[in-house]
Amino acid sequence: MLRDYRVYLFDRDDNVFAIETFRAADDSFALLKSRQVSGGGGGFELWRGGDWVARVDADGRHAAGDDGDDIAALNGLYKLEVDAGELQMVGIVNLIDGAVRGGHSTYAITGTFRCSGDTITGVVYGRRHSPFDGAYVFPLDDVRLQCQGRVLADHITGTGTAAELPNLKFNIQLTRLSS
Repeated sequence: MLRDYRVYLFDRDDNVFAIETFRAADDSFALLKSRQVSGGGGGFELWRGGDWVARVDADGRHAAGDDGDDIAALNGLYKLEVDAGELQMVGIVNLIDGAVRGGHSTYAITGTFRCSGDTITGVVYGRRHSPFDGAYVFPLDDVRLQCQGRVLADHITGTGTAAELPNLKFNIQLTRLSS
């Protein structure tokens, strides 16, 4: 059975310059296809549906995901608020050992994050699972946000950008609800 994949191609400065979609039998074939599409000029990040599969940097190294205690300290359930002007969303996300899972009435949210000290970076993928509910933030069925921010006492604040919507800046606020 073929699965849907999406690969985000980025240059040596981590700027996304292309998005490709394709179908493959499994993750191994999808990684091979991603390497072919990237052409060796930069890196890529591969997603299967809404699930992160791999990130390979411009030098061909797989990205490490272990930031130890910094990541474990963020484990918990959070209220998510996204504001991009007229486009707004409130939802719930769970951060567990570098993984992001959550959503709201229209979108499912998955992704990964890394943390070093009070700086957090990550990539989240939003996929529409239900019809428009009148309060959605993304005018697309699928969107990938590159996020960065700061960890404060009981919340995380930051910004995000989407290659699919290059003229929008997303302000992001996470408020811890429980550990």
